[in-house]
Amino acid sequence: MKIAYSHLIQHIEENPTIEEISDSLFQLGHEHEIDGGVFDMEFTPNRGDCLSLNGLLWDLSVFYTVDFNQEIYMEKLDDLQIDFENLSESICPQISFLKLEIVSCTICSLLFFASCPAIEQTHPTRMASPKP
Repeated sequence: MKIAYSHLIQHIEENPTIEEISDSLFQLGHEHEIDGGVFDMEFTPNRGDCLSLNGLLWDLSVFYTVDFNQEIYMEKLDDLQIDFENLSESICPQISFLKLEIVSCTICSLLFFASCPAIEQTHPTRMASPKP
């Protein structure tokens, strides 16, 4: 994941340098490289909570005073119409696109689904619902 230093620093009161943020991220176990003011982060699968600006800020709040009061867009979003097309049929004739529809489930608290059959070894993904 790539995240700009300028985006992180907007919410940190102490205004640390990019090197100080980098040191803090390494202390938290977040491997990364810096390329022109952009952190190129690598996360392990068990740290999905850090795949957002707020997730990283939450971790960095151990070292800095972080402002979590951010403006939230509350307007209705139009449906995103995406129609995938295989433009490389000669190279990859059997590519598949998986379309998921998220529905609420009042009976179960966990959803399980398998990954694409094109992958030799599939591992189920477990997603916790917001309400148990």
